[in-house]
Amino acid sequence: MISIIIAYYNSSSYLDRLAKCLDQQQNCEVVIVDDASQKDEADKLRHYVKRHGWSLVTHQYNQGPGAARNTGIAYATGEYLFFLDADDMIHPQTSLILERVIRAHHPDVITFDMVMKTPKRKIDYSMIPGADLGYVEPEYALAYTMSLTVGKCYRRQMIRQYNIVFGTMKRHEDTAFTKSALAVAHSVYNVPHKLYLYIVTPGSLVSSRENASVDSSFQALEAVMATAKEHRTQAVQYVYIVEAIISCAMKTRLLRMSRQQMRELFERFDRDQPGWYDNPYLRQASFRYRLIARLVNSRQYLALNALNLADSCARVLTGRS
Repeated sequence: MISIIIAYYNSSSYLDRLAKCLDQQQNCEVVIVDDASQKDEADKLRHYVKRHGWSLVTHQYNQGPGAARNTGIAYATGEYLFFLDADDMIHPQTSLILERVIRAHHPDVITFDMVMKTPKRKIDYSMIPGADLGYVEPEYALAYTMSLTVGKCYRRQMIRQYNIVFGTMKRHEDTAFTKSALAVAHSVYNVPHKLYLYIVTPGSLVSSRENASVDSSFQALEAVMATAKEHRTQAVQYVYIVEAIISCAMKTRLLRMSRQQMRELFERFDRDQPGWYDNPYLRQASFRYRLIARLVNSRQYLALNALNLADSCARVLTGRS
């Protein structure tokens, strides 16, 4: 059985759609964690929980989506864990497809593709770029799998064995969980089907620019490195490159960092990961990632801020901001 874990906070406007989506799934346990919603929102949720037979756990105070998912993990009883955001949707046959993979292969992690829907367009994403149907070498999966919470299904015993949890910060809490799980997974099976519809909601934690920070990136990476220990060192270093170096470099303009602050941040990268620019996974990365890495390595501050400005404009045009 698969446990579908949903972090809920004042999301009653999506309950009808969510219920229809979940009713199409088979042999699933639904665990909803109400992260201290307002009373009227919580009352509406309880109505749906009773009608559809979901399991409900309630937080007494708001702790954020990471903590809510951790609570869901603690209460889940399924063999596999699947995370669904309350405002997103999944393909009607998602549970059937995943059950077939589980029965045939029993992998530690299953990955699958998604569609991101913004107010202006839809964008297809491969959860592991370049991966076909079947097993993916775990180190490659660790390096290149998108760090989003969604698009993955995890064997619960593995998660409990290594005490893998979500971070509690407002950003990158999913990186701490996803990459830690992939760092210890012995088998990763990819399903290149678009099973998840990721809906970018204006004003959400993901789309809000107010939650941008540098510290959350480093907090997430501390969790990943503590789990990985000395294993898969090159892939872990590439996770650092993407989730710290590239992620932070893309925020320098948004955070209004001075040249001195940028210099100090880039020096920290070099101290944390000596020789990072020669990482083999970086050589195979996208042109955009390689360009950002080159600008950081060569300390091209003005060029980096110009690139960030162009990226901000592109996000507005595509409805991602």
